[in-house]
Amino acid sequence: CWALSHLCDGPSSHIKAVVEADVCWRLVQLLMHRSWRVTKPALRTIGNIVCAEDDTDYTQHIIEAGAVPCLRQLIAHSNREIQ
Repeated sequence: CWALSHLCDGPSSHIKAVVEADVCWRLVQLLMHRSWRVTKPALRTIGNIVCAEDDTDYTQHIIEAGAVPCLRQLIAHSNREIQ
């Protein structure tokens, strides 16, 4: 997950490649992983995707992948870095 996070922290072409690789659904699944060491980079990657400064808004891809209920649960996560 950290590799994807760093990739999505770069140029918008990298973010586009990640989204087009159809991995958003898997990133959303990893938000609910029992280890925060997996959850944190998945959350960071999703954040990088939705905050991309590009002509295309990738937020809808993340929403359609089912992120909203997962993000709602993460608000109460025991690890402050995840909240």
